[in-house]
Amino acid sequence: MALTLKSSNGMDGPAQLVVAQPIEPSQDLDELIKFRDIFDENMPSSRKPIRHDSTSVLLLSWDCEEEGFTDFDVREEVGQLEDVFRNDYGFNVERQVIKNGASPQLQMQMYLATFVLQHGKNHALLIVYYAGHGWHSSDRERSRDLGRPGFDLHPRQLEFREEPNPDNLVMWEVAEATLYQVKCDVLVIFDCCDAGSLQFRSASRAFEYLGACDKGKYTHRQSERSFTSGMTWALKKLRSEPFFTTATLRDKIKEWKHFPSGQQPVLFARFDLPEHIWISSMRKDVTPTPKRRRSSTAPESPELRDENCDFVDFRVFFNKHLTSEDAKLVANLMSPVVNSRKPPLNARHVSVLNKSTCQSRRTLGAHWRRAKRLVLAQRFVKQLSQDEGIDDSGPRKRPRDSFEGDDEEAFPGGGIIDMVQRPVTPISEARDSGTEAPPTLRIETGIQSPPKKRVRHDPVDVGEALIRDLESLEQNARLRPDLHGVLLPRIRTMKAALQESE
Repeated sequence: MALTLKSSNGMDGPAQLVVAQPIEPSQDLDELIKFRDIFDENMPSSRKPIRHDSTSVLLLSWDCEEEGFTDFDVREEVGQLEDVFRNDYGFNVERQVIKNGASPQLQMQMYLATFVLQHGKNHALLIVYYAGHGWHSSDRERSRDLGRPGFDLHPRQLEFREEPNPDNLVMWEVAEATLYQVKCDVLVIFDCCDAGSLQFRSASRAFEYLGACDKGKYTHRQSERSFTSGMTWALKKLRSEPFFTTATLRDKIKEWKHFPSGQQPVLFARFDLPEHIWISSMRKDVTPTPKRRRSSTAPESPELRDENCDFVDFRVFFNKHLTSEDAKLVANLMSPVVNSRKPPLNARHVSVLNKSTCQSRRTLGAHWRRAKRLVLAQRFVKQLSQDEGIDDSGPRKRPRDSFEGDDEEAFPGGGIIDMVQRPVTPISEARDSGTEAPPTLRIETGIQSPPKKRVRHDPVDVGEALIRDLESLEQNARLRPDLHGVLLPRIRTMKAALQESE
């Protein structure tokens, strides 16, 4: 597990300890999410809240006035939520509806752009709320271009296997790009189905999503059991608090007596800043409750978010495999970093971004399958060159260390493949890091010497094998934000070329 320490310039300025990229991406995303949730529950944070100079709210929904346009009438619930934000918290509130006729995509982008231009100032908090239908896109080409599934907002619920009308939906990943340009904190709240599908992982600001349910799950329509009704109740209960985080709001929503027991609201960061957003009322007449005034754990005086913070990357190695049950122990281990109040450097927050292993994830079976595919591919290329009358006796431009020379000489009589196992845990990138030479891995493939009359292997099988390797590499590249911008376009180009050749 790798950690990052972020600090500010001042003596009392906040520092932040976050996790850097791991050696190998975690294979089990659900296990990683569970580990992170348990860690966050047990990891203390700085007692200094982040305050905002202003908080503005944009409430978005579909036009319910026109009959037949939408089957999701949220006017009453959104009106109650608007009243709480405006009157109980003193926030700037704007309410916009997406109308029939004009392009919903352009309407959404116009509403967001106008909202950001008017209120997206430094040290501000922007809250974007949407109530309506939503589901991840089934468009494979769009998902391939994005490197992840898209997310659609539409005015009515789709029937089973019904494809949405592209002229009557909002591609949210396109619309939300407007929010990337702001330099303030952003909280997006989605009361729609499948909201958890938006989760994936700006260090100078926070960008969080609060969703009504996890990916692939459904929410209740407008009623006392809806997510919006629970959030309205939770905000009323928390209005006497001088400051609270989005995590506190999520947990409070689940306490609503009518909230479905099987529904789990999700809260996740859009980027890599792990600290939750702080919310506080803008009204001057709000005073803490007597219990809060007497509490010895009351938050310290709030501070503005420091945009000029530095960070240091380092890695923490453990002598065992970490499970989700170990997350609490890891949190206890890191607690002194936050609890220490000795100047000149204070840590503000510690959060897990990823967890990895020092061992190679490639098993012997995987090595054998990959070796066999490479042998078949090499033989196919040689057979093809012989059929075309191409002299293949010359040196290759890019010889492979694992398969040098002619295949009959390299693999006589059901031979053995010598493969070089890649070092999986470099201690340092320096040339003098002292790492030992990698051991040689010998794998018995069971491949016999080819018969005198060679059989041409189907190029489709070889191509499909290579495409599977590229898809695996593409999946791992998505978990590396520092690399996927470079790797993904090249991987997609190679896949497209292979698919066209088939």
